[in-house]
Amino acid sequence: DKFKKVLAKQADLQVSAASILGDINDTRAVVPLLDAMRRQPGVDPTEDEKANAASVRAGAATALGVMGPAAVEPLIEILSSTTQDKKARVSAATILGVIGDRRAVEPLMKALKDEQKAIRASAAVSLGTLRDRRATLLLIEALEDDDVVTRANAATSLGTMNDARAVQPLIAVITDDTEREKIRSSSITSLGALKNAAALETLV
Repeated sequence: DKFKKVLAKQADLQVSAASILGDINDTRAVVPLLDAMRRQPGVDPTEDEKANAASVRAGAATALGVMGPAAVEPLIEILSSTTQDKKARVSAATILGVIGDRRAVEPLMKALKDEQKAIRASAAVSLGTLRDRRATLLLIEALEDDDVVTRANAATSLGTMNDARAVQPLIAVITDDTEREKIRSSSITSLGALKNAAALETLV
């Protein structure tokens, strides 16, 4: 109906505006983009309203990633605040990985211990993107996380670290017949990427 079309048009305009703000790369755009990234539909939202809000959040997240360093500190604040909306924190963790600024390493390491599994999973991916060896031991610990996605992401990220400390823990995962196939497969790929002699014996 007409109301749905208006809502969709507004969402499209907001997504376009977010993209433009990211391209301009003006630090004054960080706050409104952060607000847009937290956007939630109203009370008892329809599926269309949920979809529109999600589009706006995604557009803002992409724009913040384009902005780069200027967005890092505000994103770290969102990630580190347990009072923030879970979706906003997950987005913050993801965008920090995209930006690739080393200031994000320690906050992401802390997020790898978060109570929310979605935040742990996202932090594991971003730490792999940043490739900072300070995170190696925590990613090794995350191989035993209760959440399957977090374990798989940690296994994948260890393959990017070029750190020999990851070899034996990955071998342990691969040789564990009780572990899920997805995680063992991710561990095999990472072990191959590390190009370690002990790893090659395991893979043969």
